[in-house]
Amino acid sequence: AMQMDGLIYALEGAGKQWQLRRTIAEIGRKKYTLIAKNIENKPGLQQAGEITIQRRALPLAEVAKVSVSPKEIYAGEQFVIRVQTTVPADKVYVDIDGRRHSMDGAGTKWSYLTTVDRIGTSRFKVLAVNSDGKSGKRRDERIAIAERPAEVVSVAKLSVNPGKGYVADLFLFKAETDRLAKRVNLVISGTTYEMKGSGQKWYLERQIEERGTIAFSVSATNEDERPGGSKIGFFTVEAHPVKVVGVQAAPAAIYSGEEFVIEARTDR
Repeated sequence: AMQMDGLIYALEGAGKQWQLRRTIAEIGRKKYTLIAKNIENKPGLQQAGEITIQRRALPLAEVAKVSVSPKEIYAGEQFVIRVQTTVPADKVYVDIDGRRHSMDGAGTKWSYLTTVDRIGTSRFKVLAVNSDGKSGKRRDERIAIAERPAEVVSVAKLSVNPGKGYVADLFLFKAETDRLAKRVNLVISGTTYEMKGSGQKWYLERQIEERGTIAFSVSATNEDERPGGSKIGFFTVEAHPVKVVGVQAAPAAIYSGEEFVIEARTDR
């Protein structure tokens, strides 16, 4: 029989071989004594012993998946690093630029909100630790940090003066953009002209030689050379009216039945 923690347990067996199978939940050292009895039920000498009960080591928490959102990351703007571990972790760390940060979360799902000011490829490392303080394998990752592109510039207003004129007249085109533009282009009958100005106010004066109702469009370009939306307008060009500026009849004396000539002179 074996005595442990004030309880007596009978061993199973026969002859010289005896054994006891038990499970013990408590962790630590346990002292016990064994006493054997002969066929006359007389006990022999006690044999004292001690066993140590340990907790089985927890499995290592390995980093199974790493994701970053949003997909496009810009310098100085916040993004989230998300980590999923193979088994529940006690802590998860992310190392960025040589500094270690504790991630937020529990179990197998962890996240960390951060920013990177430097443009280019940024590397970071992720490490999970279980409740025994044992860490799994470190996982190295990299992300691309870009400069946020400039806002697209659109044409907010445009005008042409005069709206109706004559061939070879000068027409003044004006455009106003919704934000600062790097360049503004004017297109008339398939020909592109770069407008003058800066910021949000642009203009160009052109002499128009063709007749008819003519469409024109204006588009703006931002600092990244990305074009924005264009606006379309129309103006009309007519031929100049012709004015008679002089009349002369010949000969000076005109007689009945005789031929005479009237000469007229126009301004164009």
